[in-house]
Amino acid sequence: MRNKWLISCLALPLMLLAGESEALKLHCIPSPNLVRNSDFSQLDETGLPREWSFDNCSRSLEFRSQVVRHPEGNYLAIDTAWIKFGYWLQNIPVEEGKTYWVAAEVQSDAPGLAIWLRCQPTGKIAGRSTGKTEHLFHANLRNGDEMREMLKDFIDEDLLSVLSSKNWNTLGKEIVVPRDRGIKTCAMRIGIYGGRAGQGRYRNPVFREAQTALQVKITGTGWTRLRAAGAKPETVKLDPAKAEQDVSMVLPHAGRIYKVELSGKNGRRASKEVINE
Repeated sequence: MRNKWLISCLALPLMLLAGESEALKLHCIPSPNLVRNSDFSQLDETGLPREWSFDNCSRSLEFRSQVVRHPEGNYLAIDTAWIKFGYWLQNIPVEEGKTYWVAAEVQSDAPGLAIWLRCQPTGKIAGRSTGKTEHLFHANLRNGDEMREMLKDFIDEDLLSVLSSKNWNTLGKEIVVPRDRGIKTCAMRIGIYGGRAGQGRYRNPVFREAQTALQVKITGTGWTRLRAAGAKPETVKLDPAKAEQDVSMVLPHAGRIYKVELSGKNGRRASKEVINE
């Protein structure tokens, strides 16, 4: 199971969280989610989610979609026939050169699921960069609950990106919008990517800048250094005479675990891990 002190920035973004020691508390502030109606709470007159449209790639009459209200969060359910492709679509405003985290929680009884992004250039661009403008990341039941069971003794099962019919797992990827392409929007599609007949489910779709602000509150005297490898800044000197200190850091990449470590006089230490998702 996931380490007791591993904190998810997505799950608890607005709370001060105590770790193994009250000396170290973390407060995550993720970048805003650019997906509109991401909780599927706003429905049109047919009961389908506002701000989204359906892209029926297979031109199939077999697709059936519904929003299911649930105490743990609404989800979008898509029923399909065998080997079909169809996606719910939303255009997301983006800025060139920025890094984004794109993800959704997913379940599937049988179909393959995917998030498909197309960041289309606008107008005629003289100098074209080689940056990638289309991304497809998907999962199918071959990488499902059976794989989780086989690997759980070797890998933290909460970190396995597998597709399940019972558990919600995150399907996500960090992308960079290339510069000098005239890209202002990315078409975000979530839906069915082949596989067998059945139902696929999505909830909490997110498209946000990858970086997250991390506020660290240090309590107690004697602490001399704070370090989080990969953060900006990585290391901060502390005043050992102060009883309380506040430090701000940036976690630049999503889908990554950062270890926040305190060190002090006489070899004193405290640490906690935080995942930017």
